[in-house]
Amino acid sequence: MSAIFFEELNIPQPDINFNIQNASRTLFIEEAIIVLQKYFTQQENAFAFVYGDTNTTLAAARAAANSSLPLIHFEAGVRTHDNGMPEEINRVATDKLAAVNYCCTEHNLLTLQQEKLDNIIHSDIILTGDLMLDAFLKIKASNKKNVAQTEYAVCTIHREANLSSKANLSNIMTALNHIDKEIAVVMPVHPHTQKKMEAYGIVPTFTLLSPLGYPDMKR
Repeated sequence: MSAIFFEELNIPQPDINFNIQNASRTLFIEEAIIVLQKYFTQQENAFAFVYGDTNTTLAAARAAANSSLPLIHFEAGVRTHDNGMPEEINRVATDKLAAVNYCCTEHNLLTLQQEKLDNIIHSDIILTGDLMLDAFLKIKASNKKNVAQTEYAVCTIHREANLSSKANLSNIMTALNHIDKEIAVVMPVHPHTQKKMEAYGIVPTFTLLSPLGYPDMKR
């Protein structure tokens, strides 16, 4: 799915793709740490810049720490306070390891400032604004008509907590089916979500679309 973002956002193709495909979160992170640490130790006068809360983010953060490479974390300070959520584990650990934490909102900045008072982290904390909002404002809306309805609600579902059990995903789909009776619901389906729906035998009554890029998500 990443190819469409490189194309639509006019991002240069990466110089290196380590192409790590391990499906296990733990094994993926450990494998990525090994590969990235080997690469980092070969670099001179460099720093590691990581974004968000993905498994790759945490792997790069740990590899940078192991390589004594300065770490910069963008989208720092986000908290759900759900310590069982993989993304929360990734972002908290990365914030702690970072030499510089860039925050998208004042709320994120305040979160890190409060944590720093408790000596949880020791880093420079900087308010930058939201790159995802910048990208949204920069991209022009597509002229393509993806749905027939003129009024509708759009949703996406891909968080692991929503997909990890049949009960969770079924409850969400039941709620969306109910909402669809009041206003049309349209959902671009993430590939992983599609696999889970098929595995659980869930068949929504609302409109499903293939994954969409930025221009097609903007009206």
